[in-house]
Amino acid sequence: MAEPTKTRKQLRRAVSKASKSRFFRTYSDGEIPLSGTPSAISLPSTDYLVQGDNYWKNSFVYVVETQEERPISDFDNATAVLTPEYPFTAAPDSTDSIEIHDRWSPGEIHDAINWSIEEAGKKFPDSVEDETLILLEDKLQYDISGLSEKVWMPLQVWIERTATSMTGTATAGTTDSITVPSGVDLSSVDTDWKVSIYCGTGSQQVADVTAVSTTTQIISAMFDTAPSTDSKYRLWDAAEEKYVWEKIAAVKFDQLEFPTYIRFASSYSSLLGMRMRLVYLSVPSVMDDDADTTVIPEQYIVHKSLSYLHDLMVQDVRADRQMHANAAEYHEALADKFMALHIRRRVAGTWWQEEDNRSQAYEVDPMGWGS
Repeated sequence: MAEPTKTRKQLRRAVSKASKSRFFRTYSDGEIPLSGTPSAISLPSTDYLVQGDNYWKNSFVYVVETQEERPISDFDNATAVLTPEYPFTAAPDSTDSIEIHDRWSPGEIHDAINWSIEEAGKKFPDSVEDETLILLEDKLQYDISGLSEKVWMPLQVWIERTATSMTGTATAGTTDSITVPSGVDLSSVDTDWKVSIYCGTGSQQVADVTAVSTTTQIISAMFDTAPSTDSKYRLWDAAEEKYVWEKIAAVKFDQLEFPTYIRFASSYSSLLGMRMRLVYLSVPSVMDDDADTTVIPEQYIVHKSLSYLHDLMVQDVRADRQMHANAAEYHEALADKFMALHIRRRVAGTWWQEEDNRSQAYEVDPMGWGS
């Protein structure tokens, strides 16, 4: 991701601190160590939780390492033991740590964080540059639905150009090497080079060269699918490119938002095997794990999440209904104000064209006169 990120754990703790949680106001690190069994949590010392018996009753204990939460049914100050309402799947031990949430459960906070991400995704998109696709032989249309970051709005398309490259057909291959014909001069090939497969077995793969043997003509590189004798390859020096990547405007997408494929107007046959660079906006995904990250700013998520959480309390707590309603409106206003003042600058887009008048510069015998 190009923008600064925050993990779900960081955001959960930020929401809890902003809500004046008793635990997070007391323990600034956000967690305390423990030991225990599936049915009880023992703290290493009574110095950690000094509050009286049942002070933490009806709060929620969250084991950070296993990401399990349980309501607390009992707290014994003398023994420093928290009893969960029902056993944990895995027994917490001395390598684990806990958080205690007294106002909302961790699950409710996670839901509010994800609702905030869904609400603001298109206002705070991530700018992504992807270089995993290569130009293939006899192919104009490419699937982009499986990129690591989902495409929301495509902005730019580039094709790599190089002055130092060679192409051919492999004589053998494994998942960690490709063998090229004996007449190919590999004396200048080193670990700055890349190798791609643009036709045949293992096509649409690009890998870094890790070693070269000029005696056996074996180039070491890691492939998901082993190349074979029908695999056409390109070798090029990625460290000594003398030409800038070529910006391409003559492409078509099946739809302008959330496209699933890109189609080129020309084949660019002299550049087969070279990488494409797709520049696009991606809408941040919701988070299912504490290690997941998002590019949506923390301050927005905290206020928007608290707005959602206080809204939940309006329908649950009749006595404090007005207080929670006011708090929800307050945090909603702060979230909206932050969004208005921090609009994310986007990379310039391209006016897409139907035809490419420059493509002949990259074609080999485009009229077929040499056949």
